Amino acid sequence: MEVCESELKFISRKHGTVLLYEGFQYFRHKLYKNGNVIWQCSLKNKNKCTGSVTLQNEKVIKTASHIECCVLDFAKNDVAIKLHEAHVLASSSDNTINKIYNDTLVPLQDKGYDFISKVPSLNSCKTAMLNKFLGVSKTVFRNLEEVEVPKIYLPYLLGDYYNGSSRILVFISKEAKNMLTQLSEFFIDGTFASCPKPFGQLFTIHGNMGSSLSTTNIIPLVYSLLSDKKEATYFALFDIITSQIPGWKPTTIHADFETASTNAIRIFFPDIKIRRCYYHMTNSLWRKSKSLELKQKIEKRVVGLCSALPLLPRDMITDGWKYIQDECPDLSKVNKFINYVQKYWMKNEKIIDEWCIFSERHRTNNVVEAWNSKINRTINKNNVSLTRLLNALLNDAACANFKKMQFGLNISTGRLALHQKKDEFVLHTQMQLVNHVISIGHFLEKLR
Repeated sequence: MEVCESELKFISRKHGTVLLYEGFQYFRHKLYKNGNVIWQCSLKNKNKCTGSVTLQNEKVIKTASHIECCVLDFAKNDVAIKLHEAHVLASSSDNTINKIYNDTLVPLQDKGYDFISKVPSLNSCKTAMLNKFLGVSKTVFRNLEEVEVPKIYLPYLLGDYYNGSSRILVFISKEAKNMLTQLSEFFIDGTFASCPKPFGQLFTIHGNMGSSLSTTNIIPLVYSLLSDKKEATYFALFDIITSQIPGWKPTTIHADFETASTNAIRIFFPDIKIRRCYYHMTNSLWRKSKSLELKQKIEKRVVGLCSALPLLPRDMITDGWKYIQDECPDLSKVNKFINYVQKYWMKNEKIIDEWCIFSERHRTNNVVEAWNSKINRTINKNNVSLTRLLNALLNDAACANFKKMQFGLNISTGRLALHQKKDEFVLHTQMQLVNHVISIGHFLEKLR
């Protein structure tokens, strides 16, 4: 619809409302106590144009002339109206951005050269239309305060926390809420590669639906964006979850050796069992041995024995450690390694309780590490946006729900035969120890 000389038209733009009148565009300048509103020419700052319109109850009561170089342009206003209509449709219609553009803006090109030169290309206005569709003013954010969650993801938003320095967004599906209250064993971890700025990490909680020696049935349930890795931030995260889902009562949490997250969850669940990742521990032991240049077979044997300690029953670990110390060759580098283990891994009962994984079906946090790798491959890590990540997480939640339904039909994810055989060997050796068929030393030697 073309703007007539006497018609007022208001449209929305990024920085506010724009008045279209008699071929010119105006920005709101001043509101008087009597209700009169002065609208100044949109080119005032650029061309120092003095043109203005004074309105009272949306009727023109006064106008001021524009400068000579400020030329009226009805075609420009018509394009602005159609672009505004396209934005409105993008925020309320189910049509695609391409269809909305073709239906609203492309027909203007039939009106002549003036219109052809002023109609924006699809690429130039696609981002703004997409933001309207998502219900946000932008999708890339400079700081935590200005982050907006697109409206299409709001049904999955469990909590949005901001205290001036920390920001937390927590997402969960309806199905995952129910699962969270039904399960007792969970796995937690964070990844940074697929995290959009200005957040610091994507932190997830996965639940074990019921794994066996031959199957793994663990699915992601909670997705959270955290601004940092501080204990106070984790406390706020678990406070959101427990307040919104009071039926969540975890008994076991599997995690790596980051203490901030597990310290925070212990505040809410003092009796929870923390199980540290066996892979992370043994990897640390072997990295230390490499830094100490333990290259000889007799030296590596000591590292292997220490790596088998977590597989012992909790009440046998002290004796196992004594066996290792007694078996150590009196070498300078080996003594340094033993001192390292004593200082960092045997320093108190609490840390030993956490890395002891005797009788645990899941000895590592690898299932979450694998999920992290998968989501990082899905996301373009060089250009991560909030909407791109949330879309990927939405798809992931749908896949998790499908796995839940498969599990209900006794369809599970099978494990590699190699991993099953390794677990069977560990379990068999543990039973030999418990039944006094072999000694603690023999146990460590078999599993090193």
